[in-house]
Amino acid sequence: AIKCPDGYFCGHGTSPESQFVNMCPKGFFCPEGTAASGRNQFPCSACHYCPEGTGIIQPRCPEGTSSDPKSDNIDQCLADRITFWRIQPLKRTLIDEAYAMLQVAFNASNANRRRSLLEMGPGSEDERVGGVYEGGARTKYDQVISEEAMQRLGDTISAMDTLPGRNEEMQRRRRLLQIGGANIAADLDIAATGGNQQVSNSTGPAQFDATYFGECKGDNFAELNPTFIMGADGMPATDIEGTPMVKYTLPRNYIAKIKLDFRFIDDFIRHGQQYEVSLFIDDRVNDMMCAEADFERVPCPPWNVGDSINRKTMGIIPGREFEEKCPKSTEALELPFWFAANGLYRATEHNVVKPKMGTYVWKRGLHEINIGGLDEVSFRFEVRMLHGLYQNETRRGFLDSMCVDTHYPERGGKKDKASFHFILENNNELQVPLNVPFREPFQRSLELDYFLCTPTQMDPSCRFIYPTLTLDFNSTLASEWKAYIKKIELDANVGAETVTLPDGEELEMTDDVIINSDGSMNVPDVLEREDDILVRDYWGNGGQGRPLLAVDYLPFFSGCRGFDSHIYFHYLTETSWTEVDNFVNYGECKLIPVNETVFISQWAPQIAAAVADSCEVEIKCFYEESYKDAAASTRWFEVEGDTLFHITQEAETREKLFEASVLSNDQSTPEVNTEDYATAIKKQETIPVKFSPADGVEVTRGIIPTEISISMSYFQFSPFDKRMIQAEGEFGEYVNAKKHDGTYLLEISTAALGWFDLLNFFAFDYIFYIALFHALGMISVAVVVAFWIFTRVFTTLKDPPRFRFMPYLRIMTQGPSQGIFLSMLPFFLAQTGVRMIIESITFFTQFPISIDNFGREIDPLIVTKATNGRMALCFLTVSCYIMTCTAEILVPRITEDSLEEDEDDSVFKPEVWKRSHYILANILINVTNVALMEFSYTDTYGKYFFTVFLLMKVFHLILEMNTEAFLGEVLLLTPISVCLDQTSGLVTIAADDFTDFTMGYYLELIIGLIEFVYLDSFIAGVAKMVPKVKLAIQRAFSRLRRRTISQQLLEGLVEEEDSVVEDLMGYLTAYGTATAGLYMTPFFIYFYWDFNDQLQLSFLFGFRKKDLLIYLLFSLVIIPFQIVMDIFTFNIQELFHGWKVYEYMKYARYRYINRTARWKGLEKVYDESIDYSLRTVDQMCFSSQFYFILGLGGSGSFLFVLSLSMMLRAQYNMFEDILFGLVVGVMIGLCVVTRKGALLMADIIGLWKISAEQMEDGMIGEEDLPTEFQTFEKAKDTERDTIGTGRGEFTMADLTTDAFRRKFLEHNRMWLLEQLSELLTPRTAKKFRKMGGNFKNLSGGGGGLSDSDSDGGENERFGEQVILSDPSQAIMRQWCHEASKRARGKFARRTAGLSETSDSDIDSRPKWPVSRLNPGAAALMKGWLAATRAVRSARSKGNREALSSSEGLSSGTDTDTDRSGASRTWGTPVLHTASQRTLLDWLSRARAQVAANTRRTEAEGGGRSGGILVNDVQFSSSDDSSSGNSGSEDGGVRRQAVQNLSTGAKRAMRQWLPPPPLRGGT
Repeated sequence: AIKCPDGYFCGHGTSPESQFVNMCPKGFFCPEGTAASGRNQFPCSACHYCPEGTGIIQPRCPEGTSSDPKSDNIDQCLADRITFWRIQPLKRTLIDEAYAMLQVAFNASNANRRRSLLEMGPGSEDERVGGVYEGGARTKYDQVISEEAMQRLGDTISAMDTLPGRNEEMQRRRRLLQIGGANIAADLDIAATGGNQQVSNSTGPAQFDATYFGECKGDNFAELNPTFIMGADGMPATDIEGTPMVKYTLPRNYIAKIKLDFRFIDDFIRHGQQYEVSLFIDDRVNDMMCAEADFERVPCPPWNVGDSINRKTMGIIPGREFEEKCPKSTEALELPFWFAANGLYRATEHNVVKPKMGTYVWKRGLHEINIGGLDEVSFRFEVRMLHGLYQNETRRGFLDSMCVDTHYPERGGKKDKASFHFILENNNELQVPLNVPFREPFQRSLELDYFLCTPTQMDPSCRFIYPTLTLDFNSTLASEWKAYIKKIELDANVGAETVTLPDGEELEMTDDVIINSDGSMNVPDVLEREDDILVRDYWGNGGQGRPLLAVDYLPFFSGCRGFDSHIYFHYLTETSWTEVDNFVNYGECKLIPVNETVFISQWAPQIAAAVADSCEVEIKCFYEESYKDAAASTRWFEVEGDTLFHITQEAETREKLFEASVLSNDQSTPEVNTEDYATAIKKQETIPVKFSPADGVEVTRGIIPTEISISMSYFQFSPFDKRMIQAEGEFGEYVNAKKHDGTYLLEISTAALGWFDLLNFFAFDYIFYIALFHALGMISVAVVVAFWIFTRVFTTLKDPPRFRFMPYLRIMTQGPSQGIFLSMLPFFLAQTGVRMIIESITFFTQFPISIDNFGREIDPLIVTKATNGRMALCFLTVSCYIMTCTAEILVPRITEDSLEEDEDDSVFKPEVWKRSHYILANILINVTNVALMEFSYTDTYGKYFFTVFLLMKVFHLILEMNTEAFLGEVLLLTPISVCLDQTSGLVTIAADDFTDFTMGYYLELIIGLIEFVYLDSFIAGVAKMVPKVKLAIQRAFSRLRRRTISQQLLEGLVEEEDSVVEDLMGYLTAYGTATAGLYMTPFFIYFYWDFNDQLQLSFLFGFRKKDLLIYLLFSLVIIPFQIVMDIFTFNIQELFHGWKVYEYMKYARYRYINRTARWKGLEKVYDESIDYSLRTVDQMCFSSQFYFILGLGGSGSFLFVLSLSMMLRAQYNMFEDILFGLVVGVMIGLCVVTRKGALLMADIIGLWKISAEQMEDGMIGEEDLPTEFQTFEKAKDTERDTIGTGRGEFTMADLTTDAFRRKFLEHNRMWLLEQLSELLTPRTAKKFRKMGGNFKNLSGGGGGLSDSDSDGGENERFGEQVILSDPSQAIMRQWCHEASKRARGKFARRTAGLSETSDSDIDSRPKWPVSRLNPGAAALMKGWLAATRAVRSARSKGNREALSSSEGLSSGTDTDTDRSGASRTWGTPVLHTASQRTLLDWLSRARAQVAANTRRTEAEGGGRSGGILVNDVQFSSSDDSSSGNSGSEDGGVRRQAVQNLSTGAKRAMRQWLPPPPLRGGT
């Protein structure tokens, strides 16, 4: 019988015709004669596969594969995961270059022979598949190789072009590139069939390869120091194709961009199944074979196919039955997730039916893997064929497919390979970035769901993670290129094929490209998840480990197209991004060549704009964080105004970066060093990058941004160097997290700042700002000088005072400098002492604040809070103590005997009342200052800076006026004004930039000028108008009847004239507070800088801590210029108001030096004629003691404000603190001890002591005073004490005795009358003003004035109503007019500051009609004028000694009763003998003339006289106000209303004229 054929089974009744009908089933083999019942008897053996009809000879799985029993096709022959074939993918041109470098290093004489490999011209470029060698400096090549190995290597490289199949592969690729990427798959079939089809020149993405994203150029290839790997035998190691293997050394801070051109590989092979890209580093680079101990047994030993007919000739090759091989290494690096993952998240297959975003990256095409060297690292890159079935046919597709471009920082600065570094601080409240480098190497398996591999639990899929480098996958160059060519393909087939989707389907996968329903396309992206990549407890030791981390890429931003998880800043900003039409557009970076760069010089403001590099880049990124779920820590996209990271100001070296990297330690080179960066952050010498929502965006819970922008500005200060100035981030376009698709647009921009922007950012050197501040000071002086010139040109004074500079400079600088310096010593001691106590005594910092935390572990934040809070409490205690001391100084204790007797029994103590009011006002105003400071921290303040600044000035003015009314004394207000001034200066620093600050300074300067010169006078005028307005209203509604002058005076309805001396004192007081603030400002700015961590001013105002030093320099430089401006302001006041400021200041200095008490405020004598509110100010004489009060009180008050601000920043509740009482008690004790020590030291050094030496050296003598203040000639008096000092014959004690004063008054009465307008106290002047007139000349009359200080006589004398006739009124007006023009007292009034009008106000012509006098009155006036002229003539001759030695008029002078009564009232004049005789002669003649005229008038019956002219004035002969002739047409004077006479006029008239008859019996 015929047996059933091999490979078939035969059932019963099988005939020869039907024996080939029943083939052996799949998975089994059927030997010859297999019956139908035995067709499943022989399963296919392992390592074989049995398709249908398999006979005794089973097909063997290819080498390197294995199969399970019953396998029925070759696809079930899977890779055994042990056997592999190594492929070197490096481009041939780069291999040639590496060999040329080796050849030059090995034998310099052979350099010319190999140079052709390095100088391939354009004609040879067509023969290369990419790659252009660029000449230049080369890294020293240090490979050591034997001559034999060198010869072998040369032979190997020469034979590469002759290897079977290699040339055919290169030709196939050229055809594919010419046809276009859209038809690559079809061309693969063309190549397989022999390639006889016509090559088309159809349009395609060929232009794509000419752009940046196309061909690799091998840039800086020599920087990688390519080295050929030697095998164990010392000969060059090669791959399966005979290509020598190359390794590379990536320097620290370099980037190796490995570009893989996999467009020519077979489409059906998959990464991880048929092939794998492997990367090895460091020690594993040279290990071409693993150790024998690591060998694994091959599951399917090598098979001898024999003759392929006879089964007996087949079998395992003898001797290799138990063959072992080096397995596919698990020591390769884990490739970037985008490249390694394959399929859905945690899936192994592609989701073709319904793809999703984040599922797949297409492997066939162009790829780019970026290796970032965090440390110097050696690496080897290779492709491993894993499947024996495909390796022989497909491995050549990987030849010549890898190119390497090397990038390193070049444009950051002159330092070699320097770059800007990004610093992450240890912040437990902020979630660690997902792209931080790992701290140590480890192995894991992505295939096994991130399984952590160990030596005992190792899987072939395990791969290494190393912290020495970063791996990133450029998805743009891979996936989006596929979408690009797909779009070109669809555009080419428009009309022939329409992309449609089935009903209900939104997406479809076409060649791994997602086509949306609207025809738009996108590519799937592979995303890692937060749960898999978040490193918990990254900082170590529960967050207490490493304080910071430095990297050179942008932290937090991971999962970005084109960059993956690491956006290296130097690569981003030093690459000329080029837009590819319809493909991708990252934006643009304009890189300016060094020779075309225009940098900014601080000394060349004419170059306002820099010509330098700039970038505008947009990157599409994906949230890898679980943004839809809540997190325990704040994530980076949830912050609002917080700093995410810092950037170094200037490009730092690679070594500096390594010191603060995760790789550094005590054994590394260089060693770990985080202190430098920590100190830089603390000193604000780095650039903080704060992220906050866009303006107008209100952030709520559950929303995340879709747009994120980072803007960076730098200073191009040389053609090579850049300095980072500002960087800030902004979140925009928030959407609900539940509806968010997980994508966001990252916009990064860099630009060089202009000169003025750099000026505002304080980017220049300190010396520049010092020079600038000098220039600003000179401009300020120029403004004030212009103002002075304007005032000088348009002054209304007839005789403008001369300009004084040096005299003012000498008199105005000593007091402020000495007083403020002494007053700031307690403040400075408190500043240094509090810091030393709190920081040196750990008890105050480590002791818990709340009693609830007692005994618990202290959190570091609580320690910081306790330190800052208790420091603020110390300053608050010191400030309160200083305010108390100031109150005691301002309001000294009353020591009069009358009060001392009842002191114990008195309930009301005035000094305690005043002190308490002063402290209360301080506290209330300081609360207002704190509120103003808090407002200045807001964006609204910066936005409306100038408006708020002006409103603040008005508010401070109103506040000072009300506080003065509350306290009642200006001196009590001055320290508060200083505090307000310091608050104003502090909030001025809050201006948005330095330009606004400067404009604010000039605005304040102009406001100050207007306030001092105009505004104060305007306010005073308005205050004077108030009583007039009230009187007008009262008259309008109550119809007040006309009142006499006396009635109006008694009821206060007559206008009272303010003392101009008081106005001058008010101005000098305001000047004193401003000057005190000027001198104190540097001390406080230094305080801001020293305690910036507690006040957080730099954070709240948005500048760096060291910028405060710029403001400190400004406050110091501006002081001398402000002094010069004040000198001009003083001269302006003299020109505009007629004040004699210099004379008053010198007189005040004279009074201060000749004081009777060591502390001027303790003198018992006040000038009671001055307004009560200004008496204490006048008493202090604007001396150094006055400024000491301002400085001490102002510093204590403002320190109170700063301490409250510190508490608010630290969120410290002092009443909650357990140590509240202890801290306060300790500080009060130290303050008391310091005060007593300071007083003792003052006594030791003799501060402000009055001594004979001081009088000799410092007292102002009479000759030093201005002429108006000189006393008398130094005639020796017989009654004086002949023993005196070197300055004269009198001591201070002699000058202050009552005997000396009486003697002085007795001998100098007339001189006092002459100088009364200059020496008269404002109190007396004020009494004259209350009587209805201005006292303008006292020396014109012959009578004397009483030296009595009592008011009774005057009230008794002028208490009655005085009604003047019309002629008398006219006479008084004319007299006042003429006297004001001629009297020497006009200059005296200006000297004393009592003038309100200028000389130009006096007209040369009479202001009233001609008055007629009767002969008696005319004679009387003539006599008076003659006597006045005689006295004036005698005075002009300088015969003062004769005048002062007169004994007065003879008691026997013939005078009437009324005249003697007047003499008793006003005192007996002391006249010169000649004057006495002249007056007696005039008196006798006048009486005779009056008697004769009276008789003639009576005889004529009251006839009217024609009148006589006296001094060009015609006086009426009628003196009766009731005369009927007053209204006649022949020149009579019409009756007028009651006139208000000046004080001088009334006194002179009462002295020389008889009183008029009273009306109505009154």
